[in-house]
Amino acid sequence: MASNPDYPNQSEMIDPLVREIVKMGGVICFGDEGHLLEKALAYHFDLTEEQANRIDPTCNSKDHRAWRNHIQYVRLKAKGKGFLDCSERDKWKVTDSGYEKIDCSDLENTEIVAKTASGKQVEFGDIWSSPEGLEVYKIHKTHERDSAFIRIAKQRYLRANHAMKCEVCGFSFYAIYGDRGEGYIEAHHNHPISEYEEPVALRLDDIRFLCSNCHSMIHRNRPWLSVDDLIELIGAQT
Repeated sequence: MASNPDYPNQSEMIDPLVREIVKMGGVICFGDEGHLLEKALAYHFDLTEEQANRIDPTCNSKDHRAWRNHIQYVRLKAKGKGFLDCSERDKWKVTDSGYEKIDCSDLENTEIVAKTASGKQVEFGDIWSSPEGLEVYKIHKTHERDSAFIRIAKQRYLRANHAMKCEVCGFSFYAIYGDRGEGYIEAHHNHPISEYEEPVALRLDDIRFLCSNCHSMIHRNRPWLSVDDLIELIGAQT
């Protein structure tokens, strides 16, 4: 489909589209949350209210707005470039390539909207904060973790260290397992999420990256060790 001359070029919209989805938690259900994405992109591109709400004359239904349809075509382009995973019906999920594409470093000081599992949206504005620790009831009670937040923390760590190595022992999954281990590392919270009774706003510095062995040793017995405690313990054994 050719770009609508009243709207931004579809290729130029790919990065803003991906960025807005990251700010909404990294994955959206377009049927439920598409209107939020539409408004965010309309604001980004300074569309008028008439442009944002115009009905697509090529569609029979009055529910088909031209701007919404335009965004759908941008989604297809982003999917084709590997920046979005749309394999689940109506879900748009940012891929690892998508996170790398937009370089999220400048989002660390940006207010984001992160979703809870129930779909409720909570706004935080404190250095890429995330509503971790929200209780989610499925078969068992668990504590929600924001995958988008962890992805951003990993990207930040990789930029600073140029490799995903354990902060305690230096183990690299990529060095041992090759492509199968590339980019893999376990995220450790300095303050255990399970101990929070209320939603909390975390900072990127609250996350440490460990290999499976070191992570297990920290949590093997209570009281749990800190990362620095484990580094000191290993040093005492050598």
